[in-house]
Amino acid sequence: MPSPLSKQSRVLLIAAFAAVYIVWGSTYLGILYAIETIPPWSLTALRFIIASVCMAIVSRMLKEATLSRKEMRISAASGVLLISANGFVCVIQKWVPSGIAAVVIGSMPIWIMLIGWIGFRTGRPGLRKIFGACIGLGGISLIAAGDTRSDTSGVFGVFAPLALCISSWLWATGTLVQRGAANVKSGFSFLAVQMASGAAFVLVISLV
Repeated sequence: MPSPLSKQSRVLLIAAFAAVYIVWGSTYLGILYAIETIPPWSLTALRFIIASVCMAIVSRMLKEATLSRKEMRISAASGVLLISANGFVCVIQKWVPSGIAAVVIGSMPIWIMLIGWIGFRTGRPGLRKIFGACIGLGGISLIAAGDTRSDTSGVFGVFAPLALCISSWLWATGTLVQRGAANVKSGFSFLAVQMASGAAFVLVISLV
């Protein structure tokens, strides 16, 4: 029998879930309004430039140790993949409603299991993991069921669903690459480099 959580642990657990529900859950809605006035790739670059600066400040305040070369490489590579994926979502939300975007991105655990199994030798996913991922995807689908508006006019509109899938593949791959630094001790430094590298990459795209 696992030991029961302490009161402090329960509070932290609830706070962590609340952060996911509120901060992560509102991301796609926030993007929907932001891209009305800010170009999507510029929005992505701006978001993560600010985030990387914040992470660097916290890292400096905590006096974290310098990342190793391996950690730097993993951080930079995963940052390019993850933040490029986010940029694709910002672009595609001009044609696809936020609810549909959330459903497609909600398939992420399934892609992580499949790509991990095929390309990263993480082993074949068990039935319990597959079942859990499908339940999660089903829950997101129910929440977004009423948000079916979409503009499929033009070339970009037609390929919007494919671009969302590409975003999912990039995010899943970035997540798996990031796992190569699972024991990193300077977490805020890792995040600062990750977000800065990704922001620099998408900033080039936005300028192009």
